[in-house]
Amino acid sequence: MIILNIFVFLLPPESGERVGYAVTVLLAIAVFLTISSDNLPATSSPRISSISLLLFSDVVISAVIVLMVILSLRYYHRDDNYPVSTFMRGFVNVSRILRCQVCCCMRKKEKCNGKDNKEKIKWTDVGKEIDIVCGIFIIVVILVVNALYIIDVTVGLPGLD
Repeated sequence: MIILNIFVFLLPPESGERVGYAVTVLLAIAVFLTISSDNLPATSSPRISSISLLLFSDVVISAVIVLMVILSLRYYHRDDNYPVSTFMRGFVNVSRILRCQVCCCMRKKEKCNGKDNKEKIKWTDVGKEIDIVCGIFIIVVILVVNALYIIDVTVGLPGLD
């Protein structure tokens, strides 16, 4: 279910279903946590069980995703009569430059390094860049949390006993 959360950043902002989708996945994870907590023992000898920690972290990650989606949609649907702040223009430019440096496509690098990068940045661009940055950030967080869970289950993490 946590993998389904990542796909919220791929939904188009114009569809109007992004927040509903994110909240639905959050509620599904919360229900699964409730059902699984009934089947787990009330106490564990040295500490809380690893699966409970993983499910709780999934709920927290899902709640953060809901907040990120709301934030990005707020910027995406902002009226263009309000000028884009210098900070947000810098955020969009830095995000684009970093993505161009990581990209393998040489044609895309030439486009990013060219003089065409001085285009007018709109609020929709800010919303899209926030989606990209948040999506990458959430993927990294999910990978780290699940890697820690797998390490804890297989060999045990030091200092947690």
